Amino acid sequence: MTVSSRSGDRQPLVLAAGTLGTYDLAERIDAASAAGFSGLGLRPEDYTIARDNGWSDADMRSLLDDAGLSVVELQSVHGWAGHEDERARGSEIEQGCYAIADALGADYMMVSNTTLACEWDEAVSRFGGICDRAATHGLGVAIEFLPWGPVPDAATAWRLVSESGAPNAGVLVDSWHHFRGASDDDMIRSIPADRIMAVQIDDALAEPIGSLYDDTRHRRLPAGHGDLDLVGFVQLLDQHGVDAPWSVEILSDEQRALPPLEGARLAADTTWELLAEARSGIRR
Repeated sequence: MTVSSRSGDRQPLVLAAGTLGTYDLAERIDAASAAGFSGLGLRPEDYTIARDNGWSDADMRSLLDDAGLSVVELQSVHGWAGHEDERARGSEIEQGCYAIADALGADYMMVSNTTLACEWDEAVSRFGGICDRAATHGLGVAIEFLPWGPVPDAATAWRLVSESGAPNAGVLVDSWHHFRGASDDDMIRSIPADRIMAVQIDDALAEPIGSLYDDTRHRRLPAGHGDLDLVGFVQLLDQHGVDAPWSVEILSDEQRALPPLEGARLAADTTWELLAEARSGIRR
């Protein structure tokens, strides 16, 4: 699942779907390539808008190939253990992700926020069903834990993956959710390194502003611009032997307001600086 790098010995990075404000796929591909990203994250609406604007699948594949990019991350199926209407919306997103995977290829599909409108065993079964369907499209399934939901931490995410028995399932570890939630390094260490399917990286202030949901959607920061111990976070994952794509996901009104190229460069450069600092043994 490791993304090939076009940037020497620097960490290969994925530009997450929500980090730039533009929905223009060509603009996003150009910005990601110019900033040195190796991979791209997409949402079903990104693909639908491109098709509505007259881009064929072949056109999109050509754009990606010319830019030296691959689609890595698809996001994200939510509502999967919720009430009927929530599951119906989640199913639409799931099918949209499969359309992208079939047209452009991808490595993994994220599964994230949900309510729990059923017993835990039923939730495990529903998650396993997603994994089975994703496998037919060549996708891994990465469960993202969220501090406010029924999968609030890394330990619960790993329990879900383990009990599903799905060989293509793994855990996505997001720095924001780790630090705003349990912030328990031992939970991450309890997951076999090869079952940590992806990492998302971003920074934040020491304390959230407003609700956790509002803070995570509007006030994330580039690496090194906040108060999280991201150096320790990188070192934790490195020491554990995690070899997975690193997706830069800065969900921020300020970040999305930047011109795409400026936003992509800020996201990439600050993350590379963080990784270099962490791997040199220097701590802030």
